[in-house]
Amino acid sequence: MVPETGNEVEHAIRSAEVAAARREMVERREAQRIFREKHARNAIKPGELAEIEAYLRSPVSTGFWRLTVKKKFDGPFFSYLAGVFGVSPQELHDESRRSSDDRAAELKKLSTVMRAVTAGILFEDRAADLNRAVLEHGMGKDIPYSPEVISRDFAPVLNAFRQFVYHPDFLPTISQGRAYRVKSGVLLLDGSWSDVQPSLVATQKKPLEDMAAFIVAAQLGKPELERIFSPEDELFRPYFKLLYIGYDDIIKDSRIKSGLKTAFDYFTTSDFTHCISSLGLIAEDFLTQVFEYYFRMPCGKGHTLGQIYELINNKLREFTQPMPPGLGDMDAIYRTVNELEQHRGAPDNGYEKKVEAALRDVISLIKADRRYFGFRIDQATKGGRRASLFPSMLNEDLGELIRYRNAASHKSRVPLGSFEALRTLYCLVTFVVWWHETRMATDWQLPRDEILRTASAAAAAS
Repeated sequence: MVPETGNEVEHAIRSAEVAAARREMVERREAQRIFREKHARNAIKPGELAEIEAYLRSPVSTGFWRLTVKKKFDGPFFSYLAGVFGVSPQELHDESRRSSDDRAAELKKLSTVMRAVTAGILFEDRAADLNRAVLEHGMGKDIPYSPEVISRDFAPVLNAFRQFVYHPDFLPTISQGRAYRVKSGVLLLDGSWSDVQPSLVATQKKPLEDMAAFIVAAQLGKPELERIFSPEDELFRPYFKLLYIGYDDIIKDSRIKSGLKTAFDYFTTSDFTHCISSLGLIAEDFLTQVFEYYFRMPCGKGHTLGQIYELINNKLREFTQPMPPGLGDMDAIYRTVNELEQHRGAPDNGYEKKVEAALRDVISLIKADRRYFGFRIDQATKGGRRASLFPSMLNEDLGELIRYRNAASHKSRVPLGSFEALRTLYCLVTFVVWWHETRMATDWQLPRDEILRTASAAAAAS
């Protein structure tokens, strides 16, 4: 056998390296494909979406569940991770400052704990192809902890994780503003896990119960589970985030998603004035749609939200309500009386006929005045509801939306915080959902006047 030359050996090595790199690339692509499929299967299910929509429509009627955790850092599993990351217990316990050390910041994330336990699970289930299994779960191969050590030394933690959290499509990374699926349902991280007492929220109790059971088993903290109906600032706290994860199925209008994203960005940076202004711009667009759909004429440019609202109400009265009664014509009576002198002593009873005509005019004047003042008295005392295209509760929501929009635009002394921004968002959502449903249910081929009468009657009956 002829010995291989140096070039041939080098070529063989390079070919082997290329083949290995190609296999690794194929493996990575396949893992990424499986990861994307897992991500798709973790999407919100119809029943879960219905509960989120019920909360968005009426938070005070449905409430939500909240799991608050008083964290602890001295449990065996967390102590192991702290040692791996080289973070001292003192730094973890010091909540008065935020560490600039990336290792400490990473360790304080809930995702770090979930990824570590998942790695232990994957070592038990797929040790032969652990690298690929890790990639399929959205984790990098260069993990700092040992899946083998976690599997060997923390069996109770892994058993609790299997029982309460892990499922075939589980993805360990949890982030704000995205639904997180555990075995029994979905939950949402409210705020940051680095907070003094972080919280998780859900519309169902079971997912939070299971997460609490795992937290206790892993000795990560002391959880407290409660249902929230009040106070309002607590009740509306997860509103923006729950809307965002169910937006495509609930709002069904891709045109305003960028506007909501802008408002959400302002909200997360605590710029509540600009958040409310952004929401007000969306409301102006939708209220303009209402005007132009119903009245079949351009609304015009440059109107504020409140002005468009008044334009709709005023235009509706023109089409659906009769003119209010007016006062009698007193000047006509004076003219008739003045004409009597010209007919005094006239033949053929001309004078008497003019007197009779004058008396009839006086009686008509009295009747007209009675109708007019009766109408005004009824307006003042009965407080009758004026015609509207909007149901009573929606009118209240629009009024609140306009009030906050004006306060943000005019930089008034009205304090605008997170609660006012969330209330503005809630009022906008109820309006947008109502308009979508109303627009789909209305037969726009009917005559305009018939559509207006039907719509105002339906609003009055609500």
